[in-house]
Amino acid sequence: MSHFRWYGTMLYAGQVLSTYTPTPLPWHYALTWASITTPVLYLVGLAIAFGLLVRQLIRRGGRLYKGEDEWQDLLFWGLGAGPFLAIIALHAVVYNGWRQLYFAYPPLLLLALQGLLAAWHWQPWNAVRAWWQPAVAFTVTISLVSVASKIAQLHPLENLYFNTLAGAHPELRYEYDYWGLGSRQGLQWIVRHDTRSTIRVSTNMYATCFFAYNLLPPAERKRLLLSRQPNKLTDYSLQSFYAESRGHTEVGTLVYSLRVEEEQRRVLDIYRLRQPIVLTPAN
Repeated sequence: MSHFRWYGTMLYAGQVLSTYTPTPLPWHYALTWASITTPVLYLVGLAIAFGLLVRQLIRRGGRLYKGEDEWQDLLFWGLGAGPFLAIIALHAVVYNGWRQLYFAYPPLLLLALQGLLAAWHWQPWNAVRAWWQPAVAFTVTISLVSVASKIAQLHPLENLYFNTLAGAHPELRYEYDYWGLGSRQGLQWIVRHDTRSTIRVSTNMYATCFFAYNLLPPAERKRLLLSRQPNKLTDYSLQSFYAESRGHTEVGTLVYSLRVEEEQRRVLDIYRLRQPIVLTPAN
């Protein structure tokens, strides 16, 4: 991946980064993305597991592991953390989040589970020992319910999940719907609110919008004509919200905005470029 080139722009920490220049991405790009899109409970478990690793390293005078079980943990650390270290060391090109590293997620989850189990079996001082395990169980339950609730709210756009570390309105600082998965809901809104037999729609994400178009029923597809750029015959402009759309000039009238969660995070906007013409029969 260090020799792979991808050219485009990305929104990261409120700044638009361009891979058209030789300047490498910040070394913490992938780490930050993993941290703000992974449930906080998993991050806590992973931090505990890493703390146990450091403690073992200090107590054993630099010797990492002994025994087959501990060598298995070393394998998981290599599979989970190794790709991130390689990205940093080789200045490899990653883009639109950390999706090129999703294969590292399972071993990291196993390590996080190890950390949570260590927290469960920890024997604190007598004053808190009686309620320690119930407190851990309560925390885990609340976290699981919270994540499940947020995923349910986002459906069918679960890919837009961010944890609390991302802060309010992460769509203003990070790549959001870069897959354009909200396009289907946008097209559905258009065909349900415009009764004309032919509707011309332009979009800033043509490829993903075309895939969404093919998921519609045949009768609805027949009414839609998609294009990459608006022209004088275009009826609607569908604008997905991601880095390259930040400079979009809002033309026409905003008629629909797809937003998610309690914060009303912006996913896409639909602008009407031409007012529908209603023909009245002659007397």
